[in-house]
Amino acid sequence: MLGDPSPMLPRLLAGLGHAQCGDKSVVESTINDHENDAGRRPNLTQYDAPPERPVEPAVSYDPKMLLNLFDGMPFYILWPVLAAIGVGWFLLICGGLYLVLNRSGFSETALRWKTQPQPTRPDQVRGEVVDGLLSMTMVMGCIAITFWCSYNGYNQLYASPTEYPLWAIPLSMLGVFLIMEVFSWTFHWACHQNSLLWKIHKHHHRYSNPTPFGVMADNPFDMFVKASPILWIPFLFPILDVALIGTFATINFIYGTYLHAGFDPPWMPSPHSRYLVSAWHHNDHHSGSLNHNFGFFTGFMDLAFNTRHTPSDKARKRPNYRCPECRNADAANSKANPEANENENQDAVAVAG
Repeated sequence: MLGDPSPMLPRLLAGLGHAQCGDKSVVESTINDHENDAGRRPNLTQYDAPPERPVEPAVSYDPKMLLNLFDGMPFYILWPVLAAIGVGWFLLICGGLYLVLNRSGFSETALRWKTQPQPTRPDQVRGEVVDGLLSMTMVMGCIAITFWCSYNGYNQLYASPTEYPLWAIPLSMLGVFLIMEVFSWTFHWACHQNSLLWKIHKHHHRYSNPTPFGVMADNPFDMFVKASPILWIPFLFPILDVALIGTFATINFIYGTYLHAGFDPPWMPSPHSRYLVSAWHHNDHHSGSLNHNFGFFTGFMDLAFNTRHTPSDKARKRPNYRCPECRNADAANSKANPEANENENQDAVAVAG
């Protein structure tokens, strides 16, 4: 197809005029000139579509994750920055809960849920705070090393949720939880069996009536080992940075704060729970039952190795012992049946007489 013939008509008519005079070369030259012009112009007709514009690739947006926030920081800056964040988190969460449970108008109400009704000594609280600051710095050092390894391609910690299938995120979080549960119980148990580890771990047990600050009141080396899964889990399987820190560091810290607070409110696991660890179980471990209740979240490892200790077990040795739940139940029964309670008191006086 020659394209649009309109530019060619004047020359063609002129060529025909010459052709009538016998000059055919003029016609051939005119046609050739138009064909050359057509080769230089786009060969479009009214039925042809215009050339398509190149399609720009879709821009994907990944939210800024933890690795992105600190990317480019040298390690000697990264660790102090993370330590400052961790210390602030420790003082905010543990300090806030301590004030609510022990120094606020709510403390009188909360006292009925306290495992050990006597108040914690002020010098012990100060010791927990100092130890907690050092141990939190150690934990953030573990996180700093893990981030540094990721930046240099040594582990499988990643920051983009689209880098792996989305189902990999909850699966990796489940893996972290299972590792936490087994590792925490095993190392805790070993600290009570091995004389060398006990020399380090017993520093934590000088706090026999812990407060929320007690969650981090460890010997720094002890805390480093407890936090070490943050270091080696990313070498085992790929995991999103938020999933690792959220599951191990954050949940571990928050639940540990509850365990060390020494209060068992009714909306938390019961001291009589068979499969869950409550604040009562950990407080019982601190207050003298050193060979029991090594678990952190669940009681499955303690059940498997016969190290589970319950309020019923304690009451067998001390018949008058009552856990917070039992004390509150007894108080409710006394309020509901004052006559029966008075009769029991009279019987007790008669027997004593």
